[in-house]
Amino acid sequence: MPVQAVPVQAADIATATAGEPKRRVNTLVVGGGQAGLAISYCLGQAGVGHQLLEQRAELGGAWQDRWDGFFLNTPNFSVDLPGMPYGGPHPEAFLPRDEVIGYLRRYAQAAGVPVRTGTAVTRIAPDRGGFHVETSAGPWRAENVVLATGAYQVPGSRPWPRTSPGTSGSFTPISTEIRNSCPRARC
Repeated sequence: MPVQAVPVQAADIATATAGEPKRRVNTLVVGGGQAGLAISYCLGQAGVGHQLLEQRAELGGAWQDRWDGFFLNTPNFSVDLPGMPYGGPHPEAFLPRDEVIGYLRRYAQAAGVPVRTGTAVTRIAPDRGGFHVETSAGPWRAENVVLATGAYQVPGSRPWPRTSPGTSGSFTPISTEIRNSCPRARC
């Protein structure tokens, strides 16, 4: 499937400051979750110079935001990143959150992903046929940028509707605020 360009509004176009030192790379991959790691592997296999930038201090993607007792909701056999399919003894079972995080970290190491953690991308702008990328660790110049940041980075909730007379509405917790599925009971 061909990659489609994202339309850029005139207000989004910025010019890089003249003389500003930049790191240069063919392709910047923004985001170190499953998608970013997989595209990095494929770029490496194709011999394309690239760098993966992850804003978190450690790899593991949004899995790190899930509660302690969270499990993958698809069978383990579906854990299949390029070059490193699931090889465990229980293909029909479901990996717990910490094992998914560990798998992603092992994958990055085994695949030799060139990753810089703790590097937030704050701005991307067209620049002379490529892109000027501002990060928390300084500017970059890239011919290509892959956005692999995922769709679930900003939690949201809606108030639960009143269900009986005398209730004042209810509180719907945001999943990123829940660390233990039974904090008040013994599990």
